[in-house]
Amino acid sequence: MTKGFYEQLITEALKDELGRLEDPLLLWQELDHSSSAWIFSRFFQGILQQAFNQLVNSDKDKTLRGMADLANTIIDIFEQKFPKAEFGQQRVADPVQMLKAYFDRAYFPHASAKDYVDKVFPSTGLSTSELFTGSRTGISLDSELRKEMLSADEVWWIVSFIKFEGIRLFDQVLHTLQQENKPVKIICTVYMGATDLRAIDFLSKFPNVQLKISYDTRHERLHAKSYLFIRHTGFHTGYIGSSNLSRSALTQGLEWNVKITAREIPHIIEKCRHTFETYWHDPSFERYDKDLHRDKLREALQAPQRSSDSDAPFSFFDIKPFPFQQEMLEQLDYRRRQGEHRNLLVAATGTGKTIMAAFDFKRFRQTKPHARFLFVAHREEILRQARSAFRQILRDSQFGELWTGNTRPDAYEALFVTIQTLNNQLEK
Repeated sequence: MTKGFYEQLITEALKDELGRLEDPLLLWQELDHSSSAWIFSRFFQGILQQAFNQLVNSDKDKTLRGMADLANTIIDIFEQKFPKAEFGQQRVADPVQMLKAYFDRAYFPHASAKDYVDKVFPSTGLSTSELFTGSRTGISLDSELRKEMLSADEVWWIVSFIKFEGIRLFDQVLHTLQQENKPVKIICTVYMGATDLRAIDFLSKFPNVQLKISYDTRHERLHAKSYLFIRHTGFHTGYIGSSNLSRSALTQGLEWNVKITAREIPHIIEKCRHTFETYWHDPSFERYDKDLHRDKLREALQAPQRSSDSDAPFSFFDIKPFPFQQEMLEQLDYRRRQGEHRNLLVAATGTGKTIMAAFDFKRFRQTKPHARFLFVAHREEILRQARSAFRQILRDSQFGELWTGNTRPDAYEALFVTIQTLNNQLEK
């Protein structure tokens, strides 16, 4: 026996092993009557798994038939023990098969049921839990979520924030759900101003999508990330983890998300459903109507930005370029003095290109104090980090304005702009 903590039923073998220990200090616990059925079912599950593994051999038909016979033998015992429960109806039929879907033939809109099911059925199934770690190997989270959406009857999501490029991953699927009139309920927040107004505008165009937003960032900070898929068959599934609705979190980020199923852990799924419905009916989560609430949402999303620009204290600290960075900065300065004003700096990831850009602009602004500035990146988070670096190096806590889907500048003198925003302005 290994010293430590246990939560295990005492079997005959374990009782004998404990009896052979010299002067053991053991703590026993009486079973809780209300949870005893669940404890015994989990205990018996392990025994069943071990027994069915004994039947696995190279002959597929014999393996399946042997497992079905064993299952039916156990069911017969239950039927004799509890005749009123009608366990006999649960006997495994011959041939041994798994039902994957049932449709009404008269109203089935697809040419092939098999092709349709193969397309929308989740790769990880509907009964088994799974872990998604954001690695480049295996099934991607975004592709599996699309299949979950297409095979569900209702979609319930709760996330801290929604980015436009994240929700765009589900554009085609959302159109399909709209055509099938399947309800989609989404809860999000204005916390940190991270939600894109464009993402909410995008979702608002779907009549089957209902949005509720929490504007309370002082008392309740919602950090939950839960993707629930409700099925009338009872085969509900859910994904709980670290991924918000952003492209990087769903496709490339090292995010951990656990898939849970009603067949494996029904009590967790039910708790998720109950908690979601509690939030949904809580007055602090307000129903969003674009025509009525867009200005309110815009103001709420811009509030953290205004706070960080004016109210938050800003402490400066010394930053000096590394020798290799200083060499590149001197090369840029030399090119300009030679009359070459279009230069491209190429450096590997992690070598501090943003820092070098800030030092270069600092030198440039010494001779042209009224110079205008434009910094472009594909994500708002990168812009915020870059602006912070520029403010430190320039020792100017007010330098730079963000121009994104959520914020618009006032002066247009020094701008940190997302690529999407810039493209939208160029198209106009």
